[in-house]
Amino acid sequence: MSLSDSLKSALVFWGSFILLGVLLGGAMTGFKFNELDIQLHDTYFTIPIIYVIIFIIIILWILRGVFLLIEIGTSKSKSFAIIVAIVNMFFILPLMTITYLSVVKLWSAKQDYPDLNVSGYVGLISGIFGLACLLILIEFNTIKKVRT
Repeated sequence: MSLSDSLKSALVFWGSFILLGVLLGGAMTGFKFNELDIQLHDTYFTIPIIYVIIFIIIILWILRGVFLLIEIGTSKSKSFAIIVAIVNMFFILPLMTITYLSVVKLWSAKQDYPDLNVSGYVGLISGIFGLACLLILIEFNTIKKVRT
């Protein structure tokens, strides 16, 4: 892999991370890009949107690193690939269940309270769904390596 290929690959990854961070951050604020308001019990937090976007980009960068480490580990050892495939299923099923239950609960809350601002929850649910999709991709790659 030449330097220009690795630079193109890095630009694609970082560009997509930044775009996804801006889209998720915008979805959490209703695409107004003002502060993100979070209420936990009796405490009310306001977080500037740039910190939210940077946090999302850091999480995506960490997930990319984990994905690459799993790719390297499964390409070298078939037994590690089998372990990853088995353990990965225990993460995919709860994440998909949490995503489904969150969407159903959010839908019923929006029906009961039409003025409720749900934009922060939509960003959180899409992040959980994205993580589940990444785990499914890892599962497909490890099963493909186990079969060969």
